Amino acid sequence: MNGNSFAVFALIWTLASCLISMPVLAEVEKGPRVDELLVKMPPYDISEVDIIQGEIDPSNPPSGWILKLYGEAEMVDIEVNNNKTISSYPMWTSPTWDVNFRQAISHLADKEKYIKEVLDGYGIVLDTPVLPWLAKWYNPDVPRYPYDPETAKQRLDKAGYTLGPNGIRVYPPWHEKAGEALDPLIFYVRSDSPERLAVAQMFANELQSVGIPVNLLAVPASIIYQKVFIERDYHLYVGGWSLPLRDPEYLYDLYHTNPHSKDLISDQELDYWLKLLKWAPDQTTAETAAKEAQRRIAEIAATIPLWAPVGVKGHKDGWVGMVNENGKGVDNWWTFLNTWPRAMEKPWIIKYGICSNITSLNPLYASWKTDWIILEKVYDTLIRENPHDPSLDLPWIARDWQITTWVDPISLESKTKLVFHLHTNVYWHPRDLPVQMPLTSYDVKFTIEYIKNFTDSWLYEKVKDVHHVETPDENTVIIYENILSYWTLHYIGELPILPKHVWKDILDPHGFMPDPKLTGSGPFILETYVPNDYILFKANRNYFMPYHPRGDINFDKVIDIYDLIIVAAAYGGYDQRADLDGNYIVDIYDLIIVAVDYGNIWMPDP
Repeated sequence: MNGNSFAVFALIWTLASCLISMPVLAEVEKGPRVDELLVKMPPYDISEVDIIQGEIDPSNPPSGWILKLYGEAEMVDIEVNNNKTISSYPMWTSPTWDVNFRQAISHLADKEKYIKEVLDGYGIVLDTPVLPWLAKWYNPDVPRYPYDPETAKQRLDKAGYTLGPNGIRVYPPWHEKAGEALDPLIFYVRSDSPERLAVAQMFANELQSVGIPVNLLAVPASIIYQKVFIERDYHLYVGGWSLPLRDPEYLYDLYHTNPHSKDLISDQELDYWLKLLKWAPDQTTAETAAKEAQRRIAEIAATIPLWAPVGVKGHKDGWVGMVNENGKGVDNWWTFLNTWPRAMEKPWIIKYGICSNITSLNPLYASWKTDWIILEKVYDTLIRENPHDPSLDLPWIARDWQITTWVDPISLESKTKLVFHLHTNVYWHPRDLPVQMPLTSYDVKFTIEYIKNFTDSWLYEKVKDVHHVETPDENTVIIYENILSYWTLHYIGELPILPKHVWKDILDPHGFMPDPKLTGSGPFILETYVPNDYILFKANRNYFMPYHPRGDINFDKVIDIYDLIIVAAAYGGYDQRADLDGNYIVDIYDLIIVAVDYGNIWMPDP
């Protein structure tokens, strides 16, 4: 923070100190700030909508639109075959099996150059297979291999891969072919991916420049699947992976010793941390295991992470309170809850264009991203993620929870026990009922047990390990798991809760829309659905959450010193989070908004 920021911070602190004792008037309305949400299905013209699901070409932006960059939840890497041999060279050890060789060639990946020249700057450097905006899980201190061909040469020489008389490096003294020229590394890349192909060619040139021969094979995806994923007959491959938005549990599936693992790694220490991560009993253990696993992956140079792509999404000028979430962009759940127009007469309506038609409005069986863009507005969850750091859990329908253990009386094993305490003012959408129906622990219990009956449901994986559920009262639900795992918190906590009074009569939940009214408890209520055209939602003014206060910049449900710091640091410039009045500069008016809200806690009852 510079001197100007300190001065601004002092100013805002003074404002906050003066105003914190003032009585705070309750918000009259709850739920989204907009009154309606109109979801348009293609085809439509971009002029007809305020925000779109798809990405926008930054070189040709639509007139009157504000573009926002966001980190996509994907990883592009150079996958390194850690297996001792490959079928093309079955009689001798692969260089990529040798940790010294892997560490040396890791210095030949010029990640900054790839992002600048291949991606036109639209990428974030990765040194670990965990996205850097997941602060709770990301390890910023892993060993790194900065681009440096001279260091690569020195490490190769030290490991015994010295230059031969013809300029090709030779196998080291311990190798079955000691002193002979290296066989070409088999390097695959998809021919239909210009970005990956360009990177593969650049990396292959670097390898050859230090005396490592390469056979670069640009082939269709079908051949990649057979040679890389089935036969495992390769040394290097430029791959791309979609990663989960929140949790690093996937590290176990990708890197634990297994004949089907991504890089065929077999490392005892890494396996220890990955196993501990997969079955971590608590958050502290999970954090430690995730960071240690990343450290070990980098330490043995098991793979070469390159970048996470940066996408561009946008919205029409004139909308305030847009939330730009890494992994999703501006069209995330929080934006629709929080945004409002700077100048529009009531009723406020936001028009959202999705990329494809709806294929299912069935919460048990919908699997397409576009379908869940609709369903997530209707069906709420016990917990949510902080949009500015999705690794952080945010209490929602559940005001708090505990993760403990119980002892299975039959197996005598210690297993996970989840206790959720629900808010008391959560109600189901009215749907012509004579009285308000509260969402209770009985609905949560019903949801879990109902889904367990249908093993073909995409939600089944989240509940399959539940042993039994107890409801000591209508606001407490206790879930006893059959496994010991911290991740069950998210399996259950992110489950869309179904209304028992509706779904108990749905004996067969298959079909496009088993509940034709889409009865939920979420911030939007389905008003009209016209297939292949549009969906109209009304704001749920009986939602249990009030308007999100503008002063809670970091979405941690309290307006405090951390919000002050964000505004002070951005003062005089532009930061979407801190521009609370939407005039595209962080100024005194934004400071006053935070000062007025300072000290407030964003609770269900304002």
